[in-house]
Amino acid sequence: MVQDPERRSHRHHSNWLPGLAAGAVPALAARAAQSGVGVYPLAPYYVHPRVGRASCSGYAGLNEREIRAGVSLLAGVVRAFEKNRPS
Repeated sequence: MVQDPERRSHRHHSNWLPGLAAGAVPALAARAAQSGVGVYPLAPYYVHPRVGRASCSGYAGLNEREIRAGVSLLAGVVRAFEKNRPS
């Protein structure tokens, strides 16, 4: 059994983004990475097509201030991405 005595692992959040076009998460993840936020597409791990609009973010080892800052950065990336996406 693997143990993490500091409880700094296994903390992830699924981000469901229904307003995005299917398959747009990789591009969104790339833009988030440029802002310093790690977001990873979930589609490679699922068969269901709905997951094409989902991503995963990790927050293990971050304090509340750092989590809030990351969420704020990600929100800005999502807003900019939605504003600039092709119609």
